[in-house]
Amino acid sequence: MNVKKIYLLLVALFVSTTLLVSCGGGGGTDTVVVTPLDFTTLPGTWNGIWHNITFGSTGSVSIVATADIPNSTGHAVLTLGGNVFGAPAPGPVTLDCPIPPGVTTLNFSANGTSIGDIVATITGNGRLTADITGIPNPLIEKVHVNGTVTSHEIDARYTVRFSAAGGGGTAEGVISVTK
Repeated sequence: MNVKKIYLLLVALFVSTTLLVSCGGGGGTDTVVVTPLDFTTLPGTWNGIWHNITFGSTGSVSIVATADIPNSTGHAVLTLGGNVFGAPAPGPVTLDCPIPPGVTTLNFSANGTSIGDIVATITGNGRLTADITGIPNPLIEKVHVNGTVTSHEIDARYTVRFSAAGGGGTAEGVISVTK
């Protein structure tokens, strides 16, 4: 794969930056320096875990990222292991996103997946947000994910919101994935 294809793949799948913060002394201002990711480090397979802090359940996470450069699309396959949403591990989830020229934010979406309908965004500064609705368990209303993406790590927290039938309330968890 040539450097241009690697670059476009990386831009498509993980447009993000690393924030380096240095604080000024008494009464000064904070300075934030934004350093671009080394995009050549992003393609490939990412592995890690998810952990439901509230209930103590855990499982594996795998993300395999590729790109279709001629058609300007990014592609990722998410595989979760363990007891996900109160059921055995779901099948792989496929997420696609367009890669328009000059992209600064990636928008992924997929409806009717094995874990529900997903809308996710990765911003140019590495901020990850995602919402999952239509989860195939009537006891769960929604899952919200908030985190960061760097060239070698995805760290996120998630909140599961239970439906009225599920007793209401929430459960909290974390996701940690590295390349």
